[in-house]
Amino acid sequence: MNDTGAKKVVKDNLDVAVVQCSNALESIQAWSQLMFQSLQNKLNSLYDAGVVGIENLDLNGKLGHVWLRVGDSCHEAIELLRSQVSTQAIYFGVAGLVTGSVIGLCIGYSVKKNSSQAFSTSFSNSLMRAILTTNTNRRIDGITTATTTIPNLLHPDNVLIHVKAMSVDNIDVKIASGYKNVYRYQLGLSSARAPFVLGRECSGIIVDIGHQVYNFEINDRVWVCLPIWASRGVMSEYIVVPEKYVGQKPKNISFEGAATIPYAALMLWRKVIQEAHLDSNNTKNKRILIHLGSVSKNDGVGLLATQVLKSWGARVTISTTEHVEDNFPTGYGVAQLTFLHSLKSLGAESHLILPNDKSLLPNVAQRIFDVVINTDCGDITPHLECFCKDPSKAQVLETFPPEFTNTPATIFHSLMGLLFTKQKPDEESSHYILDECRRLIESGLVAPVVAKSFLKLKPAVK
Repeated sequence: MNDTGAKKVVKDNLDVAVVQCSNALESIQAWSQLMFQSLQNKLNSLYDAGVVGIENLDLNGKLGHVWLRVGDSCHEAIELLRSQVSTQAIYFGVAGLVTGSVIGLCIGYSVKKNSSQAFSTSFSNSLMRAILTTNTNRRIDGITTATTTIPNLLHPDNVLIHVKAMSVDNIDVKIASGYKNVYRYQLGLSSARAPFVLGRECSGIIVDIGHQVYNFEINDRVWVCLPIWASRGVMSEYIVVPEKYVGQKPKNISFEGAATIPYAALMLWRKVIQEAHLDSNNTKNKRILIHLGSVSKNDGVGLLATQVLKSWGARVTISTTEHVEDNFPTGYGVAQLTFLHSLKSLGAESHLILPNDKSLLPNVAQRIFDVVINTDCGDITPHLECFCKDPSKAQVLETFPPEFTNTPATIFHSLMGLLFTKQKPDEESSHYILDECRRLIESGLVAPVVAKSFLKLKPAVK
């Protein structure tokens, strides 16, 4: 091709580019003109509506004068734009504003997406240690430690947490025995096939977040409480959970202490505080009996209930049965707190020791309590009704799922639930409950009680 032909091709390409640019500018000009006209109409409409509204309301003269001044200022601004600023300048200004906004949004989204994927990408094939059950038929013998892959963020509201401490609760033994699948069936959910990770509560540090997580940032120190029916637990080095089950950890306690509170708080709020409609405004001077309120046997719910209700002004009495310490394995730690410790540290007003023979309870009971709470997964609940102030409205609140007990009525209820009940899973966020407990702990009104600490597992090698 000679020079003349090459120049002709270049000229044609330049002509095409000029035409395309001209078309683009015309489109931007038309869009900007429509936008400017729409804005002008909106301002005029607002001005007219404001004047009519002021006249109809017949407000005082000062307010009307101010409103008219504002309207005049709007008109002056519009006229100034018309007379002093060229239409072309307005078009280019609007086009630049829109273009800059779009570019800024794209950059911001790209930065967040890249930062949130950095950890997941570098650790996508990494391994971690976890405590899981391999066979629910073997119950506690099916619990073991294993090496598995670090989970990835599956949903935009997910949070990836490096677990620093976790608690072992009674519910974990029940889940290892198949209770979770029974509960999931009642909720109409599919079974979680073994092996699956155990654990309902933990504390740790956030290492990654989804792009729709707005309440947390990477490196936040948090605590977590999962519902019983959750398919995967927290007993692993890393966990992925929805944001709604996460809360900011209290700043004045350790990771170990923070790991003992969430599940107990969840049970206390949903089984007692919400059922009895208790809060910091209506609990003052109420007499409350908490059975096993000074022991950490049943997931620490009694310990937490004693402190929370006392901080709200309740007159709390705790009760234990004779020789309750014989029911705990040797070396359990603070299985039963002393009476003096209960009074000074937990704030209990008095301490009742109940006979093991439940038929003798009416002989020692006094009907003086506005609320009676049972934290023991046994059959003592009906016998505690004799402590209720009003026999006609006697109700003992339990801080555990009713399926935990072995009474004939409960067994029948569970069987009927398996056959007919298809409830919806409780989607209520744990975030509010965790935040309430954090405020109480940081105020010094509630303190965690750690029964016993164990050394962490050796991390898995990639």
